[in-house]
Amino acid sequence: SGHPVRSCLVRDTVSRALLAEVSGSSALADASWSLLGCGSVGSKVALHLAREGRGPSILIDRGFLLPHNYGRHALPPSPGDLEPRSKAEALQQAVSALGQPATAFQGDVVTTVAIDPAVLSACWPAGTSFIVDATGSPSVTDALCLTSVASSRPRIVETSLYGSGTVGYVAIEGPEANPSAQDLLAEGYRRMAEDAVLSEVALAASGDVIAVGQGCSTRTARMTDAKLSAFSPAMARRISKALELGLPALGGELAIGVVDEDLAGQSWRRAAVPPFFKLAAMGDAARASVSSRVLDRIDGEIAVRPGVEVGGILMGRFNDATSSFHAVDVLDPPPDSRFTAAEFTLGVEGLRGRIDEYVARCHGALYPIGTWHNHLADTAASATDLATGVALALGQCFPVVLLIRTPARLRGLVAEACRGITAERPSVTVTLLEEAST
Repeated sequence: SGHPVRSCLVRDTVSRALLAEVSGSSALADASWSLLGCGSVGSKVALHLAREGRGPSILIDRGFLLPHNYGRHALPPSPGDLEPRSKAEALQQAVSALGQPATAFQGDVVTTVAIDPAVLSACWPAGTSFIVDATGSPSVTDALCLTSVASSRPRIVETSLYGSGTVGYVAIEGPEANPSAQDLLAEGYRRMAEDAVLSEVALAASGDVIAVGQGCSTRTARMTDAKLSAFSPAMARRISKALELGLPALGGELAIGVVDEDLAGQSWRRAAVPPFFKLAAMGDAARASVSSRVLDRIDGEIAVRPGVEVGGILMGRFNDATSSFHAVDVLDPPPDSRFTAAEFTLGVEGLRGRIDEYVARCHGALYPIGTWHNHLADTAASATDLATGVALALGQCFPVVLLIRTPARLRGLVAEACRGITAERPSVTVTLLEEAST
């Protein structure tokens, strides 16, 4: 026939399979993960993943989209909107429009999720691969690391920015939260502090902030959308690979990225982080996490001086919300320290200057949290150890941890001074630490 033939209609639908094919990614039927924080970073990461068919299943945020948010949020304002939109619900609608049903939860993790088991199961239901925490909030990290929460949630992938968007941070917890998000944060600070330029950019200042609105939660970092967006593709790509290949099976992972001021260059340093050694008190009253690097340094010092007790200073962080110490570095003992088979005595020569120099290099992110020493036999804390803990606790405003390395195990104790308003003398509580079961 010579009659012309034309297509009447070509119809296709947006679907997970179609987006995966267009992206060159394999379609994943069980790509289930929860996004905590639907702000600037979270919204961009979520849409990057959704556009390759791997969007979040649960979206959690307590906030609303306000006018200043649109300077960097992945979603533009909707014409005719007269009232602020829920961040979680707005992002849920965008992900669903890309053919991937998602559920929005508008709630505060710190005050609701951490204390309500029913909410916990709704935020990361059975089968959830992991939680992406894009809030950049230390209080949220602390809530997720409470023992009652950590024991029943999936692993955390934490994404955040430092230095007004110049430094990107991705931390992946290990199995059974070892290393935990708190452990990785302390280790990340140590690695940042090793680089003078990175330390100055990421840790030195709180960032250029502006006031928005009134009351609490009204300060935001000043940066362009382009600068904030520079890191989100790399973050999304790492999460995509985690969905496809799984999270690290042995330990956790840290990735720290730096972008040039003109955004023309970007580099990332990625490193595996072995599990931390965990100590805990009866009833979880206090906890201590010790990095493998610290344990190696301790064992190395013991090997150098066989037959005598040795020791040093523990550097790291103490978290009051979870009553946990996180030891990631050590300082060698001063030259006037004494080493005998019966006792180690920590010297003081040059010690204050070395501590001040270390803390200044970290801009206060890491600081002394206690001491360590070894016993030549597998013995518990001695009377001298208890007295040392009391003396150290009286000299600072937060608890102190003492680690004791024996030939068979790692022990410890925590001492805390309680200074009542009316009490004439402060009282000191000493708690023994033993190896935690995982």
